[in-house]
Amino acid sequence: MEKSSPIWLSAKELGYEAYRHYKRTVRLFDDYLCRIGRSKKEIPEPVIEDWNREVSIGISVNTAGQHIHHIRQLLLYLTNCGFHCFIPRVGEALNIKVSDIDFQRKLIFLRMTKKCKQCLIPFGDELALNT
Repeated sequence: MEKSSPIWLSAKELGYEAYRHYKRTVRLFDDYLCRIGRSKKEIPEPVIEDWNREVSIGISVNTAGQHIHHIRQLLLYLTNCGFHCFIPRVGEALNIKVSDIDFQRKLIFLRMTKKCKQCLIPFGDELALNT
């Protein structure tokens, strides 16, 4: 890739560890899109949710959050290039604590949303069964 491209990154500019993690995240996402046969110029919410669920298995919450952050940046770039992409919001998910989840009532308490409000978000049986 030529240097004038806005997405051109190097280990020197980011720092080796950040570059390595970003590169791995993009590679995981690309492998996933190829595996599911995604070739349209759109990446809808279900694709992002399924990838996030798959890539988050067996890793820490911090690493999963970094994956989401890096893919969010890529999706913003793709949106600016004409793709139709779902852009996940990271902050709400990263701020959830175990004590914010009511597994019996299947609710997640979000302390601070984008509009600076608190709310309860229901979740399905599938997530409840994975606990």
